[in-house]
Amino acid sequence: MRSDQQYGTHTQGRGENTIPFWIERPFWWKLVVTDVSELSSREQSFNVQITFQLIWKMDREEALDYGIDPNLWQPKEKPVMSALNFKRKDPDSCSRVEVVRDNQGRKFCTYFIDMSMCFNEAMELENFPFDTQHFTMVFNDKPFGLRKSNWAGSPYTSELAKRFEGAHESLSFDTLVFFYKEHVSDHEFKFVNLAVDIKDFGSGVQKTYISFIAQRAWEYYFWRVYAVLGGISFLTMLGVKMDFGNKPDQMMYASMMLISALVYQNVLADILPRLHYTTVLDRYILWTLMIIFAVLIECMFLGQISDEDIYEERSEVVLYANILFWAVLHMYISLRCLYIYRIEKNKQFLGPVDLQKYFAEFQETMYHKNEARWIVSAFKDGDYNKTKFVEEKLKFDDCLYRDVSERTIFKEYIDTELSEQDFSTDAKVSPPVDSLDGMILDGSMDDGRDDEHFLGDGDIKDTSSIASYE
Repeated sequence: MRSDQQYGTHTQGRGENTIPFWIERPFWWKLVVTDVSELSSREQSFNVQITFQLIWKMDREEALDYGIDPNLWQPKEKPVMSALNFKRKDPDSCSRVEVVRDNQGRKFCTYFIDMSMCFNEAMELENFPFDTQHFTMVFNDKPFGLRKSNWAGSPYTSELAKRFEGAHESLSFDTLVFFYKEHVSDHEFKFVNLAVDIKDFGSGVQKTYISFIAQRAWEYYFWRVYAVLGGISFLTMLGVKMDFGNKPDQMMYASMMLISALVYQNVLADILPRLHYTTVLDRYILWTLMIIFAVLIECMFLGQISDEDIYEERSEVVLYANILFWAVLHMYISLRCLYIYRIEKNKQFLGPVDLQKYFAEFQETMYHKNEARWIVSAFKDGDYNKTKFVEEKLKFDDCLYRDVSERTIFKEYIDTELSEQDFSTDAKVSPPVDSLDGMILDGSMDDGRDDEHFLGDGDIKDTSSIASYE
């Protein structure tokens, strides 16, 4: 191994060895989801009871330490995991270590982490309550904020699983994500599928997206909101057929119906967050309020009629016109809801990465703007006594960075000669300074790389030529 001075960078100690921190030690990960609960539309979050299983090949030092006392052995270093949309985690998480052998007798350390985590989720609620949601956990391949961490993770592969065939029947070595659907404790959503995407951002950066695809149980809202409000609006229209000379009673009757509809609007406000757009249910409540307001105006004008025969004739015409309008309106709303339901159902076949593009287009439509990023340039010496405002607005189809070698927003990454650049081992290499983006846990996420990282006994792969450490 080259000396620390020869590499010209910092190192991280592991026992008696000294390993430069850009040299990556591979590990593989899988997870078991035992419970998904508290899927909150208002809080824009969901809770997951999860068990991470991190697997790496033991090096010689770990194998020697394990041989001294197998029952009490713990690895000196463990991978760390970075959850990018993490909100909070249960402090009572626990971990355990097992040592297993593959079918060739090589020792592997299996590190289990049991924890309860809460994730943020930006929901698209325009079609509420007929919506389909992707509750997505986003994991980074490397932990942010740890300059000296040299663990490089990868999702568990079928090639690696073959190394354990016949060695351990009790362990599920051929599964990346195991989901106990019968343990789902949220009854507002029906879980329909589970999707996993690995998105390559280029320059050795990858993220893993694990989505629980769920469809909201719209039946509750149909019977508790749609049916009740529809009945209120229909009964309100009957007020125009009250006996002649009962204008005060007509106005009071319609006003009571208006108050009932407003109460339902407040109930809905407790379910949803404050949105900058209206949902399908919001629009139906507005239609109900408009019908009640129209009836109030009709009662006011009918009350001005002094002749009873004319009143009876006109009130009957108004009643039948109202009923016809109500029937046509609700027929249109029913067909529209059926159309929306089918559109939302098609989202069940979208992966989390495809849904990101869909959600970006949705947000762009809601805001009625084309800009995706607003740019403010860095301060210069003469700018410190001035206020800097936005100088340039980039659209969704524009590049996020000036360098054309970087990927564009929401488009496939185009590989360039930057990724093919070769670095000299004698040159000084400094990794980028990462900010703590997301929560650092007791084990790591991976780089999404395949089984090519699988090495021999005690080997460690030198990845100093990765362009992300330029």
